[in-house]
Amino acid sequence: ARGGWCVQPEPTASDASETMDGPIVAEPEMGLPPLSPRSMFTRKNQRREQASMQLMTHLDSSRVKLVKQAFEENGGSVDLYEFVRTMQKHLPPFVYQDSGSSDGGIAAKLTPEELTANLVELFEEVDVNGDGDMEWEEFTRFMVEKAALFKEQSTMDKVSVYSHNPRLGNDTTHRHRESIDGITMLPRHQQFGVIEQHSPYITLYNARSSNFVANLRCNAVPLGMCYVEPLNALVAACSDMTMVRWNVGDCPRKFRYQQHSKWPTPDTQMSLCWQKQHALLYSGSVAGTVHSWDVEKREQRSCLYGHTDIVMEVLSIDYLENVVSASLDTSIRIWDTYTEQQTTKLMGHSKGVNSLAYNSSHRFLISSGFDHDVFIWSPFVNTLLYKLKGHKSALVGCETVEGTSELITADCNGIFKLWDLRNFQCIDTFTSDHEPGDVDDLTGCLNCFGHVKLPPNSPNQEEEDYRLVAASKKLFVFDQERIRKEPVTDDVPLRIALFNEQSLTIFTTSECSVKIWDAVLGTLKRFYKNVAPADISAACLDDRQRKFIIGDVSGGIAVYNYQNGALMKSFTQPGSSPVVQLTYCDTSKTVLAAYTDGIIRVYDENDIEICQVLRTFDEAYMHVGDLNCVAYLDAGSIVASGGNDPSDGVRIWDFETGKCDLVLKTDNYEVVTMQYLDDFPLLVVCSSDSMIRFWGMRHSVYKGACVALLPNDLPPNARVLSGDSPETSSASDEPYVGASPVPTPTASSPRARRMSRRRRNSSMGAGNPLPMAADDANRAPVTSMAWSKESECIYCGDESGHLRKWDLSGLLAHLDTGTLQYTHTAGRRRVGISGGSGSNMDHEMLQGMLQRDPFERAVEFLRLTWAFETAHEDAITVVQLNAAPMALLTASTDRCVKMWGVDGQPMGLLLQGIPANVKNPKWNLSIDVAGREGEEQAKTARVMSVVSERELEDDERKKIEAADNERSAVAQRRSTIMSQFQSMFSPGDAAEHGDGEDGDETVGTLGNHSRASGATPHQATSTARRETHDRVLGVLNDVRTMHVNTASASRTDMSSDRSVGSRSLNSSHRVGDPSLRDRNRRLPPYMDRTDDALEYPPIELTGLGPGLDARLRSQQARVRRQQQQEVLDSAPKLAFDRSKLPPLPQVRPVEVEPMPTVVPPSPGRAESLDPEVVASLDRLNAELNNIENDEGASAFDVKRSTGADFTSRPTSKEAL
Repeated sequence: ARGGWCVQPEPTASDASETMDGPIVAEPEMGLPPLSPRSMFTRKNQRREQASMQLMTHLDSSRVKLVKQAFEENGGSVDLYEFVRTMQKHLPPFVYQDSGSSDGGIAAKLTPEELTANLVELFEEVDVNGDGDMEWEEFTRFMVEKAALFKEQSTMDKVSVYSHNPRLGNDTTHRHRESIDGITMLPRHQQFGVIEQHSPYITLYNARSSNFVANLRCNAVPLGMCYVEPLNALVAACSDMTMVRWNVGDCPRKFRYQQHSKWPTPDTQMSLCWQKQHALLYSGSVAGTVHSWDVEKREQRSCLYGHTDIVMEVLSIDYLENVVSASLDTSIRIWDTYTEQQTTKLMGHSKGVNSLAYNSSHRFLISSGFDHDVFIWSPFVNTLLYKLKGHKSALVGCETVEGTSELITADCNGIFKLWDLRNFQCIDTFTSDHEPGDVDDLTGCLNCFGHVKLPPNSPNQEEEDYRLVAASKKLFVFDQERIRKEPVTDDVPLRIALFNEQSLTIFTTSECSVKIWDAVLGTLKRFYKNVAPADISAACLDDRQRKFIIGDVSGGIAVYNYQNGALMKSFTQPGSSPVVQLTYCDTSKTVLAAYTDGIIRVYDENDIEICQVLRTFDEAYMHVGDLNCVAYLDAGSIVASGGNDPSDGVRIWDFETGKCDLVLKTDNYEVVTMQYLDDFPLLVVCSSDSMIRFWGMRHSVYKGACVALLPNDLPPNARVLSGDSPETSSASDEPYVGASPVPTPTASSPRARRMSRRRRNSSMGAGNPLPMAADDANRAPVTSMAWSKESECIYCGDESGHLRKWDLSGLLAHLDTGTLQYTHTAGRRRVGISGGSGSNMDHEMLQGMLQRDPFERAVEFLRLTWAFETAHEDAITVVQLNAAPMALLTASTDRCVKMWGVDGQPMGLLLQGIPANVKNPKWNLSIDVAGREGEEQAKTARVMSVVSERELEDDERKKIEAADNERSAVAQRRSTIMSQFQSMFSPGDAAEHGDGEDGDETVGTLGNHSRASGATPHQATSTARRETHDRVLGVLNDVRTMHVNTASASRTDMSSDRSVGSRSLNSSHRVGDPSLRDRNRRLPPYMDRTDDALEYPPIELTGLGPGLDARLRSQQARVRRQQQQEVLDSAPKLAFDRSKLPPLPQVRPVEVEPMPTVVPPSPGRAESLDPEVVASLDRLNAELNNIENDEGASAFDVKRSTGADFTSRPTSKEAL
């Protein structure tokens, strides 16, 4: 472990913890029972979330640059498949580290399927706007936000604060005359000892009651203390350069609190600590040395040198078996207890360091001193990790709380600060309860403090007590307030709860914060603290459920990332009153926002940076009173709004134009909540008089009419559920139809007459009083509703906590309104009715339907399916129906969030205080894990298939591009050689070799041969070798014209040459015969015939021989002009400059020993030719023969058959 390696024990059956869905969570390969599908699904989700965070840590700066380059190559954005390809290409071999395991982490490689699934999830997290493309800015912003989430993900548990306990610390039996300089805890004995300035006594106190225990007298003033638990001893370093050991704790009474031993020290020791691995006591002296002592033998073991000033603190880190020392020389040094050598030196303090602390959970080394900041270090590196700022005076010490992430610091002015090391945030700032100037005032007099952990005081207490003891001239006790977690979801009433089917989570709000709950385990998953500037009053999710939109009581609205809580964008024109409701319109990607002052606006959510106002509803018709709720019907493109002023009524608005279309009168009640019945032109309005009214909307024959009136009450034969099993209030097996809310009175009773009178006086305005129920306790206003289009039912929750399900199928069949359908015409939505009998009704039938009592219609056609009367203890604020899984989500002001089956059976309660990744014992939500796994696997397989296809397409494209590049390179090489040869010619040099016309024609013939050679029809096996062949042929033809213009002077001589058979004058071989070239080959012996001639050193050409004069060139030009007249007309006019003739350029040279360049002339040559010319011609001829042998049927034979071969010899001595 000291070297940075650790050996993890083999897992056993006892290591399996009950955290998921059963008592065993071990993997099958460990020899333990396999996980259940639910537990495996949870484990996979946890691994995916952790792996997505760890994926980002594997991208160093070089790999990020490569990823950015891939984005730029694709136009700045990539789709899902290109993102998966890019990340798979640039990610290093990824090893997932399971940080949630109890043994410190299990390393495991992700399979290709798991890696692809993680990348797909990562893409969907980044692409929150849902456009299918990921921009580089989105990716980089996500990396930063993900890092912040990784840093703050463990800050969900609330840290308890400390408060002053004035009842303790006032022991009148013992008072201190001088300031207390040091406090040392004796946790095993629940005691603590203090030392006083200029006093030889060590005073012991009871840590529970802070009462005086004993005084230990030393021969000199004690300067430092240390409790040695294995020896039950308290060791003190005194000012007379001695150490004293005292017996404390479990020992005979006659020896308790007695001096055990004493020994001298080389210098005065200021600080002490016990190192249990080596059973040594370490001390820091005023000389800057650190000593180790054997307490039993009272002898020094070692002395460590390094500090140059007083060592104020020594600390033992048992995990690393190191000792840390802090000095007034502003340095901190870490010593290896084995080698007794310094391993690390930490520099950063500007003043002396007087206190050290170590947190084993995060492995942080904390230091404080006379400067005002707290420094956070890592003992493994010599770099400062973080600096905690907040104190205004010199610090007197720092203490960590064992087993937690808490850090406590204090300064000399008596100010204490409680820090959370998980996010380096200050949780609380506190001091003593005092009046200015009284004895409890710690300002300017706090000298030291200590932290002690006490066992539970009562058998019913489960948690330990944490206590802080501080001292000036008296003792001060601060107790931590223990948080007792009640079996509820939150500490405040819940008014917002949303189920996220995409991520299987539940969204709740708590004042200014947002909580994300795991719907599989029923425990808190993420906590976004103080994301809103004010208390959250409304919230909704977007269509992809990747963002949440919240509005607060100050009128502000903002969009946040669901995965990390990062602010994405804000809404323009914030309201001046609280946001009462937010509704996301999926089809138009807009947000409908309503404010309590009556303002209703539609915002465009498509914009990336900010949400602009599209339209504001007609303010001339807005509500005079406070707006309570709105309802949106997408199929009909209409909005309904209701408030607390009965005179305002229910207003129906056109969503596209913002104009008021209809006003429903509500004379004597206020609207509490509303719900549209999707696809039906009906609106359900729940009012403060505990009634549920059904109103007809536009596009319906019942427009503006109340078609049914239902009291929110239990019918006599209602099915009432209680606990986990259903019960009925009536033993009757008859169908439980909705009946009158009161027992039917006799006709002669006064109550019957009053009811009849009210019925006759009632109108369709639905604002008239109705008969009261026999039991008013069962009736309460409905506060929230949910509509099920599949089962044609509504679920209602009211102020009394009742949850009821009403069947509307009979009413809908009776009304036969038809369903709403819409089409887009000319850029606008056109809404109409499909089906229904409204068009077939005549006027009299319609009037009869409208004049029927709505209460009677409700009694006849509405049925109560079930009722759960004790669903919540207070008002139900949220009722939401979910499709996957099919369940009901409810939230209440009783601080609970619950899930229910559609049959009314309880399925769970979200509980606070349960650790993350541990299953809630009261949560049993049924989830189709197998179906989700199948969908995910199919999606992953589809992505992998598309990625593989793109990889194959890229490989083919790369092969084609490589071939094209090769051909382009060959053509470029040929062009370069030709341009270099042509640069040796200039028109001004033609006069030196004959008349200008003849010279031009001669060069034109050369150009023609060069082009003709490239156009020779020859089927070669390799395109590159054919182009090389053509290029070499052109070069050789140019050289032929420069060196061997030996054609006859007239057409007659040419004819006679052909009749002779094109034989040379002094040779019996035919010109161009391969045997002649083989016999006179002048190529170097290392050049193989099958190789490309351009791969070897080029042939060096010499100047022209003396036998080739201008007259012969003129004769050759005239003969060529007559044979190829058409070519001469288009040929370029250049002239040859013999003085500028360079050697051929070298192409891909081979390093070999130079060969002789001069060889004997062939037997058939005329003696008058220059030997150098002959040697050059032989080498060119040999190269040509080598190319012909490689290519098979040579293109030169065609040229030779026409008499244009450059190796032809003159047939007459005179011509020569």
